[in-house]
Amino acid sequence: MIASNSARSTSKDLLPQGPVGIGGWLILPLIGLITSPFVIIAYLMIDVFPFMTAEGWESITSRSGEYYHPLFGPIVIIDLIIYLAQNSLVIVLLILFFKNKTIFPRVMITYLTTILILDILIGYINLQIVESVFEPDPLTSQHYMFNVIRAMVSTSIWITYFSKSKRVKNTFVK
Repeated sequence: MIASNSARSTSKDLLPQGPVGIGGWLILPLIGLITSPFVIIAYLMIDVFPFMTAEGWESITSRSGEYYHPLFGPIVIIDLIIYLAQNSLVIVLLILFFKNKTIFPRVMITYLTTILILDILIGYINLQIVESVFEPDPLTSQHYMFNVIRAMVSTSIWITYFSKSKRVKNTFVK
């Protein structure tokens, strides 16, 4: 009789306490991951690929170019590499997500932190380039600061969620 009581409590202990599966707030990062590749491709097509043409490249890398800045060419290449790597990582995250892998929350937290740091650094460099090529505009600086604050708040919320959520702990168990 004692053995059966301990067996019952052990099987109860194995059941997750709290919500399980894709639902609740976990849907929001999933939507973000699914839409990210499309947003990144749109960004590349609008803001990066035009500079990859011979004419566009000349305008940013030639001293006589209309938009010349010594860092403009390298930053375009760095942007391209970062966003292609980000797209690849998002695909890996989606695979880990749908396979409910235990490593998903840690990889997601690392991804969020890395993207925040890169966005701040690249955004700052882009701001410096834009302000040196074009006439400085206080709205551009304010827009950058607003985006940094928004990204920091958003990232801290999602890192906390992936660290503390019972649903996350109960869902990513394989």
